[in-house]
Amino acid sequence: PPPARETNNRTATPCMFPVRLTTRLLRLRKIGLETMATTVKPPTLPPYDTPMLRHQRSLPHLPVPPLQQTMDKYLKVAEPILSSQAFEATRKAVEEFRRPGGIGEKLQNLLEKRAETHTNWLSEWWDSAAYLAYRKPIPIHVSPGLAFPLEMTSNSADQRYWLRFAANYTHSALINTGRIASGQYPPDKAGDKYLCMVQYARLYGGCRIPQ
Repeated sequence: PPPARETNNRTATPCMFPVRLTTRLLRLRKIGLETMATTVKPPTLPPYDTPMLRHQRSLPHLPVPPLQQTMDKYLKVAEPILSSQAFEATRKAVEEFRRPGGIGEKLQNLLEKRAETHTNWLSEWWDSAAYLAYRKPIPIHVSPGLAFPLEMTSNSADQRYWLRFAANYTHSALINTGRIASGQYPPDKAGDKYLCMVQYARLYGGCRIPQ
């Protein structure tokens, strides 16, 4: 959501984060249950006893941050970019959102219940809303670019060189796709900690169904 702003009559208006958060969550639920079934091919995970996913069950689940912590952090990052009037209006909106028995508490309870039955309570919604159910072209609108290693060659003006480069890239991507689909891709690590590998199956195994 955009930051709070001052309107032409100089009346500060708050960032509509709490209201838009409510609307977005309801919209995500609709996308996940209805649109995803007709516009998205969800990824298929390999068996959990394959090398790629053999550590998956031992990984911690994604936690739901406490509501008050989320709201405090939101105000902390909003304050430096807002005028004093706009920040005060935003602060009041946040206080209303997180008051006991308010809409913030109700949404927080729904997220916590979802987290009890999902290893990652956010990923399905995020993939659907941000990528798969989004109907505009993904380049520019979602993913603006892709970085490749710098190619230093005297053949850069030769079209055949770049055709071979593209063919090699496609061939390598297909090899990785096969390794991921079969679960033979090696798991990533950060130090001595294994990382979640489900994102590889999502990246290589999901797609949008064209209209």
